[in-house]
Parts: sequence; structure tokens; C-alpha cells
Amino acid sequence: MNQDPSPIIKALLLSNDSIRWRIDEMSGHIDDVRIQRLKTTNFSIQTDESTVIDNKALLMGYVRYFDGNCALQEDLLFVKLLETDTTDTSMFSAVKTFFEEKEIPHYENLVSCATDGAVSMVGRHKRFISH
Repeated sequence: MNQDPSPIIKALLLSNDSIRWRIDEMSGHIDDVRIQRLKTTNFSIQTDESTVIDNKALLMGYVRYFDGNCALQEDLLFVKLLETDTTDTSMFSAVKTFFEEKEIPHYENLVSCATDGAVSMVGRHKRFISH
């Protein structure tokens, strides 16, 4: 009853395009599941701004939430290129736009926000946190 697996393995599509497509499909599914969970549960977000090659600024958002099994999940939620500058308004706009595009009720479900303490992020009356 033992069959030689060689013909089956040779029949699999293993080109670079096939593998890339499969990885994209799997990661897209993971993102979809994460977004659906955030629509129905409370979560916390942590943001961090970083500068990369060519002086481009990136805003990263990490999220923490409890899944359906009461297990704490911590995931990278997004990485956004900041098109204009790294002011508090630009960063808040990028985060808000992400939540609106994904239809996540951030004003209802977001319970806390953490930053790295940079001047553009913290402040009770001004800056990112105050938004």
C-alpha cells in the first residue's frame, strides 16, 4: 500500500509565482480574521514612527486583544508610509483612515493607546494621544 510520493511532489506547482500567490492568500486570510475580531472586541493599540532609507517615515500600529478563546493576541496591525510629515495630525489621520477603511469601530472598541513617548505623540491637550 506504500506508494512512491515522487510523482505527487513533481506534480505540485512550486514556481516563484505560485509560492508568492499562496503566501499572499494565507496572509490575506489572517488579516481578514484579525480585522473581523477587532470589529467585535475591545483592543489596545501601540503606535511607533520610524524613519527608513531615503528619509521615508513609517507609522506602525500593533494591536492587543483577547481572541475567542480568551488568549491574549499581539499582532502587527499595519505599516503606513507617512506621505507628508511626522506630525501628530498626520499620524492620527493615518490611523483613523486605516480604521475607517477596515470599518473597525475604533471609538467604541479602542480601550487604550500607547506610544514611544516621542514629543509628537504625547500630550494631554495636543499631540497624537489627545486626538
